[in-house]
Amino acid sequence: MGVAKFCLTTAKKHNIYLSKSEASQFRQKFFLLYKGVAAYHRRIRRVWQAGTRVSYSLDGRRRVWSKRTRPTLNELLNHPIQGTNATIIKRAIALLDSTLLVTVPQVKLILVVHDEIVLEVPRKLADRVARCLTKCAVEAARPILAPIPVEVEVKVLDSWGG
Repeated sequence: MGVAKFCLTTAKKHNIYLSKSEASQFRQKFFLLYKGVAAYHRRIRRVWQAGTRVSYSLDGRRRVWSKRTRPTLNELLNHPIQGTNATIIKRAIALLDSTLLVTVPQVKLILVVHDEIVLEVPRKLADRVARCLTKCAVEAARPILAPIPVEVEVKVLDSWGG
């Protein structure tokens, strides 16, 4: 996010109030620490400035903007990440369905939002299902993200809302 949005987000979500100068310094330090992210941003900015209307996820799925619309820089930066995540989540659900949802009828797929899969599970099966969900998510992501290691966080909670 840019400096102005960073100021708003830190104030709204964390009750931390930064000047634009402070926010700019944080942003600069972030890009110094994460040189690969900085290079990615520079590359995407160049293709955006050249007027591209196409973006690809890591698995090759493309998003095409019409001749009447031009993507924002933020859309071009986010699509490859969000599109790749969508593919991984779909693959994880397919693996989960073939390994668990069909064989253990007490497990219910409740909700999928962005990078979360919410299951309803009897307490006695929670640990087993958590391990299975972790395995399915890692297996779904590994071929797309290799050689980047895949880490998954699974939480067992008492309600859907956390």
